[in-house]
This record gives sequence, structure tokens and C-alpha cells, in this order.
Amino acid sequence: MAIGAAFALSFDTVSQAALFTATAVYFGGLEDALALADTFLLGMLVTDGANGLWISRLIAPADTLARRPRASWPCRG
Repeated sequence: MAIGAAFALSFDTVSQAALFTATAVYFGGLEDALALADTFLLGMLVTDGANGLWISRLIAPADTLARRPRASWPCRG
């Protein structure tokens, strides 16, 4: 939950959460607003986790290549 709360610090996420909450309270009440907020939080966690996994797999080959020892170049001086 702390990670989801950290995501809510960004402006666009806060504005979307406020819109969802206002709409849910108007149409269904507090319970529906909380359920919608939890659904939004879960969606953010899953999406960001998948994005992090994808990016780490994209970066891994470059990281391996950068750590590989290279033949030293002759010094020109």
C-alpha cells in the first residue's frame, strides 16, 4: 500500500483519483469510492511492476556488455 500511496503523489494520478472518488461518491457512496480507489491502486501497482520488469530486461544485456572485460588499447602518447 505504501508504494501505491507514493504513486498518488504525482499530480495526474491525484487528479484522476479525485475524479474517480467524486464520481463514485456521487453515484454510489463511500464504499463504492473506496472500492474504486483500491481497484485503481491495484492497477497502478500491476502496471508499474510490469513496466519495471520490462525495463530491467531491456537494460540487462547492455549491463552485461558494459561489465565484460575488454582488451586494453595501446597507449599513444
